[in-house]
Parts: sequence; C-alpha cells; structure tokens
Amino acid sequence: MSGILPVWLVPTENDQVFRISIYAQPGAKKSGLAGEFDRALKIKILSPPVGGAANEALTTWIAQILGIRQSNVRLVLGSTSRRKVFEVRGIGAPEICRKLVV
Repeated sequence: MSGILPVWLVPTENDQVFRISIYAQPGAKKSGLAGEFDRALKIKILSPPVGGAANEALTTWIAQILGIRQSNVRLVLGSTSRRKVFEVRGIGAPEICRKLVV
C-alpha cells in the first residue's frame, strides 16, 4: 500500500482489515459525512442513540457507502460512546479513502 492514510484510517496487522475511527452524531436530520473531528471521521446518523439503533444504522450506512456486505463491517470499540472504531474488510485503503472523502 502506498501513500499516506488519513488519521482516521489504520491498517491492522492483517493488512486486509482496516480500522476506521468515527465520531458519531446520532439523531441527525439526515445520515451522511460531516467532515473530520478530533482525528476521527464525523458521521451524522438519522437513528437515535437508543437500544443500539444508531450503532446498527451506522454499520449499515458504512457498508452501503463502501459497497461491501454488512457482515464485513464490525463495531469493535465505543458501543455506548460517540467515539467508535469500526473494522472493515473486503476493501482496500485507496477505495475506502475515495468513498469516504469529506
């Protein structure tokens, strides 16, 4: 892999799995990218932060935007926090960056 990755995208030792740091804003009027915030990708999500609904909606949204199966997106940190880390597989860093351009 060549080039410099954004601070919110980190490869794992597997190099086919990447971690994306996200700052979530649940309960938004519309789901979508909202820039970068404190070394994380800020994503507005329509669902409220009740009963894991926002986490599920965020997982679905990430899979759809990246064009991968939802089973290839996994929340690994921050289930009850606005700060979250997701692991994604089945897509390379250049494509992740291209699809998550702010």
